[in-house]
Formats: sequence, C-alpha cells, structure tokens
Amino acid sequence: MVDAKDNGDKPIVLPERLALNAPDANAARNATGSDIQAVEAKRTNASDGSATPKNLAGAQDSKQQEHLLNPPSIEISDEEIGLVVSRLNKRTEKDFNDQAPPKVAYDFKDIPKDLNSGLRRAGAAFEQTRESLTSFEAPASPDFVHPHAGKEDEFMSYSACRAANAEFPEIEKRIGLGSGHIDKALIAATIRLEVAYYKQVVDTGQDKYVREHGKDDGISANTSIGPAQMQIRHINRLVHQFPWQLGQFASDPVRAALKKEYAPHFVAGYFSDVIQHINKGTRPDYLGAKDWDGVKKYWKAGDLNAALIYSYNPTKDHIDSVKKQIALIQKKF
Repeated sequence: MVDAKDNGDKPIVLPERLALNAPDANAARNATGSDIQAVEAKRTNASDGSATPKNLAGAQDSKQQEHLLNPPSIEISDEEIGLVVSRLNKRTEKDFNDQAPPKVAYDFKDIPKDLNSGLRRAGAAFEQTRESLTSFEAPASPDFVHPHAGKEDEFMSYSACRAANAEFPEIEKRIGLGSGHIDKALIAATIRLEVAYYKQVVDTGQDKYVREHGKDDGISANTSIGPAQMQIRHINRLVHQFPWQLGQFASDPVRAALKKEYAPHFVAGYFSDVIQHINKGTRPDYLGAKDWDGVKKYWKAGDLNAALIYSYNPTKDHIDSVKKQIALIQKKF
C-alpha cells in the first residue's frame, strides 16, 4: 500500500462497512424457497425483457406497444454504403502500403556482390602497398626519409600561388602586412613546408597510386596527397563548393591536386571556406570544437595568418614552422 505521505496527498478514509443487522436483512438471509415465490407473485412488472403480449400488457400506451412490436428500421442508401466501403478500402490500402517490409538480417543473394567488393578493395589496397614500396625517390640531401628536402622550389609554383590569392575574394581583399591581413606568401609557405617534409613510401606511395589509378576503393578519403598534402575529402568537396575557381578540375580533382601548378588553388579554396565560416559564425564539420576555438582566437587577435595555418594543421609548432617559411620566401622574392 502506498502511504499518502509519500506523494503529498490527503489520506483516504474509508467508511466502515455497514453490518446487515436490520430485521429485513435478517429475514432476507433466512428466506426459504416458498418465501421467494411469494415475493415474485406480488411483483407488478414481472417481465423477462422480451416483446411478448404478456410483457406488452405493462406498456403505458399503444404507441409504446407499437414501438416494441415494430421497431423503426434504419435505411442506408447505396451511395452511403459505397462511400463507407470506399473509405474502408482506401484506409486498408494505405495501411497495407505503409507497412514496412519484413527485416531480413542478411540477404544471401548479396554474397557474390559483397565478396566481389571486398576482393576489389583488398586488391586495391594490396596494389597501393606494392606501389608504395616501389615509389622511392632519390633524395636531394642526406635526408633519405624526405626526398624533396633541399629542393623544395622544384616542387613549387610561386606564380600559381599568386594567382590563387587573386582568385578568391575572401583572401584577395585581405592581402597585406601586419595585423588583420593575410600575407601574400601564406599559400606558398603552407605548401613549401609540406614539400620539405614529404616522406618516402608513405607520401610517395600514395601519390603514385593516385597518379596511376585515380580515386578508388584502395585509398581512403582521409589520405593526404600532392604538394599541399591535402586530404582527398577536401579536394572533392572544394571542387563543388567553388565551381568558378575549381570547377575546371571537376572531372579528375585528385589527379589535379598532384600538380604543383594546381595545388595552390585548392589551398586557397580551403582557406576561403574557413574565412566564410568565421564570417557566418559557424563551425566547419571537419574541425573539432577545440580546434575551431583556436582558429577563432587567432583571428580575433588579428593574426589571420596563424588562424588559417592552425585550421590547416592545429598545432602551435605548425604555425611557427609556416611563419618561418613565410620569412624565407619574403627574402627570396
């Protein structure tokens, strides 16, 4: 039993059960069969509920008797019946169509298709591994791991970097020196650092695979490729997001991003997308909340270069490394 104090309700007081102590009650308890028959004989409305002449004798008037003997009928036209049936049919048909098909844990008819898909992916992955192991490049320095170190400018197109600055309004109108500006060498410095740390087997193998096969099941969308080491998912996304600037590469964007004369345009598109999100007050889904807070912090402080560098690779060390490349390029040109 639930205590009324448990829920704040007033306690319910039940009345005491009344005892059958009256004389009539005692007589009812001790009644015999002959007593019951005597009571039934005295009833004035001894009816069994049927519409018989015997029961009709107690009816108050002739209209009531007529009503009991001949109850009124309810007529429904064919049109009304048809409407009801039509509605029922429609509802039944809709209910039937809305029923979800039975769920099947696995359709064994898909086995050949799934098996072929799995074999295709496995074969592509094996091919990528094989090509990675045969993708060594002659190093330009004793740094065998980074084959492009020491000859970065051979894998750069500074003219393409300048053109990329001018193609995207979000960047072009902010080009300048000092607080609140984007350095004109930012795109070139971003790519130059990636070229300097371009790795044997890992980066060389991925680029070789894309160059020969394009994008397929053998390589992940999160793979970074080309001089800018940009992820494939961003390359494909930016082509559709900036059709005027990047639409020319839509037929084969991943191979285009491998070329030093095209890679800067994708970097400019990436930076432009980040700026658009800052202006709209939205966070891009490819950056976590913590990383995005860092981008906004640098941007609000007026260090636009740091904000965009951090969006590309969210570490303080990366900001410092790209800024060193900016200083180096400024001395060159």
